[in-house]
Amino acid sequence: MSRIPFAEAADRVKSALDIVDVIQRFVILKKTGRNYSGLCPFHSDKNPSMNVSREKGIFKCFSCGVGGDSLTFLMKIENKTYGEMIRDLAQEQGIEIAYDGQNIEAANNQRDARQKILDLNYVSAQWFRERLQEPEAKPVQGYLANRYSDPALYQQAIAHFQLGYAPPGWENLTTHLKAHFDFIQASPDLLVTAGLSNNRDHGQGHYDRFRHRLIIPILDEKGLVVAFGGRALSDEDKPKYLNSPETVVYKKSNVLYGLYQAREAIRQHKAAVVMEGYFDVISAQLGGIGEAVGSCGTALTDSHLKLMARFGAETIYLAFDSDEAGLKAALSAIALIEPYMASTELQVKVLIVPDGKDPDDFIRHHGGDAFRALIQEARHFLTFKLDMTLRGLALNTPEGRIQAANRITPLLTDIAQANTRAEYIKLYAEKIGISEQALLLEVNRLEQSRNPGQRKPWGSFEKSGDKKAISKSGSTSFKKQKPKLTDNILELRAPLSSQHIAAEKNLLMLTLSSPESFPLMMSVLASQAQFAFDDPAHQEILEGLRSLSADNIASPKTDPSANGFLGTLIEKMNHLYLDRPDVIHTFADLALTAENFCESLGLSTLSGNQLQERLTVIAQEQLKVLANWHRRRQLMAFKTNISQSAGEQVELTYAFHDRLQTPLPATEHPPPGPAHSAP
Repeated sequence: MSRIPFAEAADRVKSALDIVDVIQRFVILKKTGRNYSGLCPFHSDKNPSMNVSREKGIFKCFSCGVGGDSLTFLMKIENKTYGEMIRDLAQEQGIEIAYDGQNIEAANNQRDARQKILDLNYVSAQWFRERLQEPEAKPVQGYLANRYSDPALYQQAIAHFQLGYAPPGWENLTTHLKAHFDFIQASPDLLVTAGLSNNRDHGQGHYDRFRHRLIIPILDEKGLVVAFGGRALSDEDKPKYLNSPETVVYKKSNVLYGLYQAREAIRQHKAAVVMEGYFDVISAQLGGIGEAVGSCGTALTDSHLKLMARFGAETIYLAFDSDEAGLKAALSAIALIEPYMASTELQVKVLIVPDGKDPDDFIRHHGGDAFRALIQEARHFLTFKLDMTLRGLALNTPEGRIQAANRITPLLTDIAQANTRAEYIKLYAEKIGISEQALLLEVNRLEQSRNPGQRKPWGSFEKSGDKKAISKSGSTSFKKQKPKLTDNILELRAPLSSQHIAAEKNLLMLTLSSPESFPLMMSVLASQAQFAFDDPAHQEILEGLRSLSADNIASPKTDPSANGFLGTLIEKMNHLYLDRPDVIHTFADLALTAENFCESLGLSTLSGNQLQERLTVIAQEQLKVLANWHRRRQLMAFKTNISQSAGEQVELTYAFHDRLQTPLPATEHPPPGPAHSAP
């Protein structure tokens, strides 16, 4: 292709951009009339504030004011200059730009690392495919033939997914790439950067990363080879799957295996089926489930959701194994993507493959039609979470029903839509075997404790306007009247339940913020074990962290990096609470917000003694909030057990102040004798 001047290339690039397609790479858009709307990525947008017009080719956020055309959006979101953006898009579209005074060789030498890695991957994938056809590849040919005994299916798997073979030997691919690309001679370490070679432990030079393995190329949505997966052919070769590291062209959170092949099927079915393994996807697509994609061995992210929505998915099916690991993976995926569900119209359903099989085994033994039937029977993710929560409980006993209600109450409270919540309360009250009204009361109680500003005043008490003298012998008898509280007690009413749930969350986020803060906070919390957290999920998390701390599993020595530390905790907590999705969901939410929370307190810049001192001060403040709450709740219980005579109101006032150890308010006629103590 002949090269064209930069100005002409820029015009071609811009004319080829569809603004809806461009923005949907990063934002889930919803069609509203002739335009589209979505959450603005340039500010913390809670409600869809960005409007996109395909006809006009522009976007506009009516909250933060950002707007422009497709190129403006890409420049801003990728933080690139106009020239950089035009050059990148020209490469994507196959447009070659002519630069004054430069020949082809000079232009090639100036290509950035991204394009060089893409070139290396392309040539490597071609080389792997050629090796699969050689006699030396009989082990991998036999492996594939055993999976797909039908010759037509065997050939289709190889061709459709560009499968290949990395032969034994230390420098086969490395030598080939060095001979093929001149720029490798000048920058041999680029092979390591691309994830195709490794540095030798001793001496100089490189050796092949993939050796004696079935090679599975990973393509992005445009069909470019961005990475590889290598499947071992014998039990002696470890690990079973060896994958490319993340590079400038490969980010696991932005790539779905098989998406390039699945695009048309996703548009047709308006759905995507997310699986775990490469061969789950391969067998599914060969079996007629063309909308199957894989998460490349990583957790499902909001970027994955945006990718699938961009290609027309309205329903996402999570298809996992029915063993414990598969169930855990499904719950983890739900916990990670659920926070993003409120801002989209995507439906998420869970499909569990029966008989302990994975999708690959099931489809190869029962066929694609049988798997399609499982898709039709998939459960809504809320139903799956609630069912998992009840798993193993004896609902035919009073204890089991009480435990079931305690477990699902936080999940029901998390449901934002009133109609949806009401339906699930009705459904699961019947399933548990308790009254709908009883379950509704529990949900309302927990919601009010989380949002104390919305709590209705407890009791039917009114502020007293009567002022009566107290005799020396104590309280006098008064005419029976509607129970009332004195001014002093009303002043204490407001903070009775405020902030204690927030204090529990704050203590847990302080604990999860870093490897250094974890042992410090566990020590602080261990010294304050006289009361439990009020929120059931918070208490379960605390108990889980205590057990991990006792086993030294979550010690900072386990992994010096914050990501490794938190990843270890998440993995262990998922294992501990496999049947408690309410706990897993709450823990994931706390873990994801812990770092930002501690940054807002200025803790991220501290270490050693400074961190310990500051952390202890903040923790003690939160523990004081909890201690006050528990003391006041005891007094609330005391209040309900006394008759509300006027004399007892005064005694109750003193009891509040005595328990809280706060100064008594000034009074003109304090009661004589020693202060009365609440039982």
